[in-house]
Amino acid sequence: ASDADATTVEETEPGKVMGTLSYMSPEQARGEVLDHRSDLFSLGIVLYQLTTGRLPFKGSSFAETVEKISRAQPEAIARFNYEVSSELERIIRKCLEKKPEERYQSARELLIDFKRLRKESESNTRESVLSQKQRSPIRLATVSAVAVIVLTVLGIWWFQRDTAPSDNLKYDKSVAVVPFDLKVEGMESLADSLGEELAYALGGLRKFDKVPPWSSSSSVDKRSTDKKATADRLEVSTLLSGSIDREGDQLRILMWLVNPFDGKSGNTIWSGSYDYDQSVETPFKIQDEITRSVVNTLEVQLDNDGQDKLVKGYTESPEAYDYYTKGRFHWKQRGPGLEIAKHWFELALL
Repeated sequence: ASDADATTVEETEPGKVMGTLSYMSPEQARGEVLDHRSDLFSLGIVLYQLTTGRLPFKGSSFAETVEKISRAQPEAIARFNYEVSSELERIIRKCLEKKPEERYQSARELLIDFKRLRKESESNTRESVLSQKQRSPIRLATVSAVAVIVLTVLGIWWFQRDTAPSDNLKYDKSVAVVPFDLKVEGMESLADSLGEELAYALGGLRKFDKVPPWSSSSSVDKRSTDKKATADRLEVSTLLSGSIDREGDQLRILMWLVNPFDGKSGNTIWSGSYDYDQSVETPFKIQDEITRSVVNTLEVQLDNDGQDKLVKGYTESPEAYDYYTKGRFHWKQRGPGLEIAKHWFELALL
């Protein structure tokens, strides 16, 4: 399509739209917060145009175009190009789903389907014998050219999306352990020692270039619901947090790793649940098992120093360690807490 066919809008504030209207996703046309799935919709428009020679959503006015992008289904590709297979049309239509969750969730998924389609097409071509009357050399050349163009556009787009810097990657390879949500009282010392141990262990993972010390990340307001602001303050791309609840002697600890920059409310990358009987398990064992589980779940090889950090214990006595963690928690509170801390430290040394 010519430049005149695509309405251009250039408003950048939140709640407004920017760019070429004819290539926008429904959520972009509505001025909503975007993620990479919006780009996949726009790519679907490009693929549709490459295979049909026309835009899938085109109105006579701004409002009509927005309405078609948001609600209308594109006409069948076969109506304009009978050479396009049903599988290729399925791929393009999946890119053009109105709801982001119904589209391809990544460019990698789209590439996998396209590569499979190309292999199947090449196989079918080798196995079939077509006469000149059935298919002309000119038509074959045209279809091949479209396939090459589509794969080239997709490959370049995927490479740029995976390598170009973006807001989501401005603190790449970094994580911060932030304060836990305590559902009951009396869990403060366990939460504090677990947070510190997790930050210490994650600092030894090759996956992360930056892990703020617990002394820094524990100071954030755990009541804040603005995860992006928290991540920005700590200059990290992901946040590891959790909650601690107790009913009688039964303890439940939930953990989750979140990318706060993915979508409106962030994306949970991983979560885990841990149940313990406090009448049997010591805080030291609970902390050690959860730390190991989190590290192993991330499936990232530890360097030698990181391995040492993970397996290192502070004392051979779990009871002494329990006293120590309680003392350390109260010591951080300063003021009257120093006398309480002194009491716990003295018990730990006995």
